[in-house]
Amino acid sequence: MYLTLMSSAERSNPGNHLSYEISMLFSTADLLKEGDYGTVSSDAQGDVLKNAVLESFLVHTRNVIDFLWKKGYKDDIVSSFFCSSEWSRADKISNDKISGYSIDKFEKMIHKQIAHLTVRRTQENGKTSWQFVKISCDIAGFIAEFLKEADKLGQSYKSSIEKSINQFKAKYCDNNNTSVHTYTTTATSTTYVIVSDSPDHWNER
Repeated sequence: MYLTLMSSAERSNPGNHLSYEISMLFSTADLLKEGDYGTVSSDAQGDVLKNAVLESFLVHTRNVIDFLWKKGYKDDIVSSFFCSSEWSRADKISNDKISGYSIDKFEKMIHKQIAHLTVRRTQENGKTSWQFVKISCDIAGFIAEFLKEADKLGQSYKSSIEKSINQFKAKYCDNNNTSVHTYTTTATSTTYVIVSDSPDHWNER
């Protein structure tokens, strides 16, 4: 689902935007894992594409985190918006984890290293690995819990989200091999380079 292909009526429906965010989260993680960016003219161009996909993945991840765990501002769409029970994981935020980090810690990492230009980004350059498969698999479980309570979310949107989750889980999450597929910043630049023990993926530079 792509916003540019939606009609004006579809763009005004919150369910479409939620489905889009979740679809993009899993689609960009899949692209990072597969590493198929088509033909690029140089290594530098390839790095630009890798960075762009990683940054897109993390932005959509942050949006889904806010949707599931935060109460939001006045015009924010959060999970309780779609649930008669006003379901939210906000009260569980101190216990839930993504890729081994607390929700607040993980979101702060995205803020400091991706969404904002900060001194922290330069200090932690080369130290943070984005385990995009593990991140996606962890979030998939929380989204599945939300869908059980989302009685105000149209069935077509539920089906679309379930499809995104199930396809990704079947491909990557159910084989217990989620930890080696990571991106990390290098110590000498802000380029994000994959670290993987699989020979058919990029090697650490």
